Amino acid sequence: MKKSILFLFFLTLLLAWKYYKKDQPEDYQENDSDARKSQRPSTKLSPQAHQPIKKILNAAKPPPTKKIKNSTRTINKKPLANSRSFNERAFNDRKMVISDENGNLYPTNLTVADDFIIAFGDLIVAKALDAEDIRNGKKVLSVPIPKLWPKGVVPIEVSSEVEESQQFEWIKEIMKELEESNQIKIRLADPLKDNARVLIKRGKENCYAQVGFTGEVTSMSLSPACSKAAIYHEFFHILGFYHEQNRFDRDEYLEILWENIDETFWPQFKLFPENSFPRPYTSGGPFNFTFDTIMIYDSKFFSTNNDYSMVRVDGTPFSNTFQRPTQTDIDRLKHLYREEVE
Repeated sequence: MKKSILFLFFLTLLLAWKYYKKDQPEDYQENDSDARKSQRPSTKLSPQAHQPIKKILNAAKPPPTKKIKNSTRTINKKPLANSRSFNERAFNDRKMVISDENGNLYPTNLTVADDFIIAFGDLIVAKALDAEDIRNGKKVLSVPIPKLWPKGVVPIEVSSEVEESQQFEWIKEIMKELEESNQIKIRLADPLKDNARVLIKRGKENCYAQVGFTGEVTSMSLSPACSKAAIYHEFFHILGFYHEQNRFDRDEYLEILWENIDETFWPQFKLFPENSFPRPYTSGGPFNFTFDTIMIYDSKFFSTNNDYSMVRVDGTPFSNTFQRPTQTDIDRLKHLYREEVE
């Protein structure tokens, strides 16, 4: 009797369990922990699922910015030299000409004009025929320390085109004026005897000259627009003078307003090291920096906005309207050649 009752009890439980399970969803899990796992989203995303995430991450980053030199203000996106946060190292790379321990200059910004390669504004530094070799690195262009003309004698040859112009009359006047005021003797050359001489040729534009004695034919190129004052300026290059604004000590007297000068013309305002000048330049006296010279640019030369490109360190502008060498220029010439003409 007891066995029959137990059998019926278990049978009832079994039937009840089957009835209960039949009413549950198909994805029902018996283990509660397994059920919780089944409710977690999968971490394995398809490539298509990753794509929107990447876009969001990229959007969250700031857009890439160009590196800007530390300058508090700019004009035409160019750094200003007088900004307190100006990048001095980058600025000095532009400010100082490349040179070596022997005083040789290595100009990097070159132009070809007529038959010549020009640097630092109006200085002839090579022949145009060498341009391709210099560009390809087959030739290294250097400008040595200017040499003085032996005994102060400068033979010149004038091309027929220049000889037939008013400029030849100015050249003869310059020859006479320099000899009267100095011991320098500029005379017409004998091409058969004077291998080392100045050849003055007709150029298409601007006025150019080499610096100092080269031991061979030294060139001067004059366009029809070159005035007597400009020719005087080029003669002083021939005699061994650089521009005053390139002097090694100019920052003590002169401020370059780089923001007013297009970067194309920055090389014309570079500093030359002290050992790149002839020795008398470093001896003081008439060779102290001066605004009283035909060899300095005007205060507005190469300005891009009709403002000043250079001013005195006290902020005041200056003007170069000299039509002939100043007394300072004459004194310098005497001082430079004093040993040559003794």
